[in-house]
Amino acid sequence: MNRCYLAVAMSFLASPLSAQEFGFDIGAFEKKPFEWSGYVELRPELLDLNTDAALYPTQYPEGKTHETRINGALELRGDYRSGDNRLSATWHGTGMDDSRESRSEGRLYEAYFNRKENANLSWEAGKRALKWGKGYAWNPVGFIERAKDPADPELGREGFVVASADWVRSGSGELRTVSFTPVLLPVREELNDDYGSEEANNLAAKLSLLYRDVDIDFMVLGNGSRPGRVGADFSLNLASHIEVHGEWAYVPDYAKRTISATGSTVTEEASHSYLLGLRYLTENDATWIVEYLHQDQGYSEAEVADFFSLLENSAQADRLAAAGQQAGYLRPTPMRDYLYLRVSGKDPFDWLYTSLAFTAIVNFNDHSAMLMPEFSWTSADDFELRLRYSALTGDTYSEFGEKLNAQRFELRLRYFF
Repeated sequence: MNRCYLAVAMSFLASPLSAQEFGFDIGAFEKKPFEWSGYVELRPELLDLNTDAALYPTQYPEGKTHETRINGALELRGDYRSGDNRLSATWHGTGMDDSRESRSEGRLYEAYFNRKENANLSWEAGKRALKWGKGYAWNPVGFIERAKDPADPELGREGFVVASADWVRSGSGELRTVSFTPVLLPVREELNDDYGSEEANNLAAKLSLLYRDVDIDFMVLGNGSRPGRVGADFSLNLASHIEVHGEWAYVPDYAKRTISATGSTVTEEASHSYLLGLRYLTENDATWIVEYLHQDQGYSEAEVADFFSLLENSAQADRLAAAGQQAGYLRPTPMRDYLYLRVSGKDPFDWLYTSLAFTAIVNFNDHSAMLMPEFSWTSADDFELRLRYSALTGDTYSEFGEKLNAQRFELRLRYFF
């Protein structure tokens, strides 16, 4: 039988086809001067409303128990390259329709120019979504970026208008790589005005080191539109399937706004924040991500309970809710201690192109939580389907116990092009 296979192979090699000259077109793999891509998304949701939430009467005075919401998104990305120069832009548009309102908007997430001067130095200017930190769900050292949504941390985010540079030096010793990134973020009346209300030329910098197998960063942000702060992070592979990471940030003069029955007060105090995390890949290709976050500037259980109690009994609940949003009571993870857990696996039960995942965000201070199982299917090239269920649990006046929805069913359909 082996001789038969050998004879067939030899006859094939001797055929006219084998005599044809073999060619390799490297141009087919070269990057084109201009490339563009994007996606269109449809995301219907069914919400089981939390009628006991303090915010509920301000949002649904008619007494609805369920809400149907239709969300849509369109994102376009383009890159133009010419030699050592690059122009890049990302535009993101969204639309939403439910029983209360219909709205749509489009925003330029990024639009910047990048130039590589040599093998060690590059610089860029424009609107840029810079990403600092090693955390997956949170980034305490993300000094010059918008905060992630820990319920969906991989979503794209709008950047700020900045000017920055990158200097990189590589070596062959224990210190393998050194890089330095200075950043200028100006705030004016109509320029980066959501970064801070005070006009200033905000200066930040990051020093990155790859020492042996440890990736280390040191960050600093000078006083300006936001209080100055310093931070550091690290990432280390303990084995090919185990990675640990962490972040630490310190703000000497953090301004914390508290709302109580006696009014609104602002206190300035030193604030530490830190994150510790782990990624673990099992033998059957399941990925575990676990992170713990502590933030001194977060509200205590009593402070949050006082705010929701005040909101529930206020004759001006709409006005108080707006003040609470501005102060930070209603932002994602506003309290001090959290646990994030995500377990995901591809092709479970040999179902090709599918994945299963489970995410939990637990508030250690008031013991409330968000639990999210999900199923997704991705075609071989350009289509993605994600089905996700969210359940929020917690006592009265707790963070997740006071969310407007007690349960949510979400279907996300994305077409990439």
